[in-house]
Amino acid sequence: MVFLSGHLFLGITGALLLLLSAWGDCTDGEIARLKFMETPWGARFDICCDNLVHFFVFFSIGMGLFFATGNLLYILYGGLAIFGSLVAFMILSSNIVKKSRR
Repeated sequence: MVFLSGHLFLGITGALLLLLSAWGDCTDGEIARLKFMETPWGARFDICCDNLVHFFVFFSIGMGLFFATGNLLYILYGGLAIFGSLVAFMILSSNIVKKSRR
């Protein structure tokens, strides 16, 4: 939620934390696949958690920019990013889970 502040230094910190989070998320999935420990429940859980992270990041960036500038368009842009992420989740999640079952 460091993006929510709207400050440059905290935004850079948030970007670095998001990068570390993505690295860790990819690493644990690869380890599960290499050790043959993946499950359909784990695949669904991973996708849901990823989308929760996307929701909070897009919301925080949009609101942080709004707090920093006062421009209402940033709330709209954050909302559109959340909507796009939700639509992509709904379209792709079933295909990703089916692929992981094979």
